Amino acid sequence: MTTHWRTIWTGTGWGLVATVIVLSLIPSPPKADLPLWDTLNPLAAYALLVFWFAKLTPRWLRLAAGRLSLGGRLELIQGLSGDRRASLPDMAANTLGVLLGATLADHLPSPLAWLETRRT
Repeated sequence: MTTHWRTIWTGTGWGLVATVIVLSLIPSPPKADLPLWDTLNPLAAYALLVFWFAKLTPRWLRLAAGRLSLGGRLELIQGLSGDRRASLPDMAANTLGVLLGATLADHLPSPLAWLETRRT
């Protein structure tokens, strides 16, 4: 992988992490009027984070542990904030998202490899 795409992929990934942190801590995050939104949203967010960063490093187990730790800390901060509450179902969704992201990263090709073949 060239430095060009790695830098863009890494920067975008950290932007995604920042987005998850902000949306996890603001008092009234945006909500969609969809069934299971509160469960599917963190699941999808953590799956995306793990998949994204797993394509940068072969050490996905450490990566997954870091994302689980992030999710746990954000849940604790939500519980202390007074505006939000810590939620066991959210923790479960975070964990399932990490597992889904790791599984997808293990079985799907890297979008980075595809980008490399398209670069002129």
